[in-house]
Amino acid sequence: MLSLIENDLFDIARRVREFDPALSVYYNHNRGCFEIHDARAKGGTYVMSANKLDARVIDRLYKASLENRTASDLIRDIEDEDRRRERRAEAKLSDLAHGFAEDFKYAGRVVSGYGGSG
Repeated sequence: MLSLIENDLFDIARRVREFDPALSVYYNHNRGCFEIHDARAKGGTYVMSANKLDARVIDRLYKASLENRTASDLIRDIEDEDRRRERRAEAKLSDLAHGFAEDFKYAGRVVSGYGGSG
């Protein structure tokens, strides 16, 4: 008999769903272990099992995911992430430059209305 695990102490069930929304965690009472099942699978839905529901489950999912990918998939992902980082860095630099421009807009000018005595 299988029991769906939706919440657990280490949020592994939630992290499994974040990894892939089609995956679910069950406890198999007959075998005395946790199992990961894929709702998209035709035929059997079993993906993997674990004696304990801890971070090693997530590590195994990521490792299996990487093992089933081609080198070109991995290179594309790395290049995509590099482009995202570059865009974030450019946006930060642009924000910084606009901030400096705004700060120096009045540099060297006397600012009236300061409220000092004169």
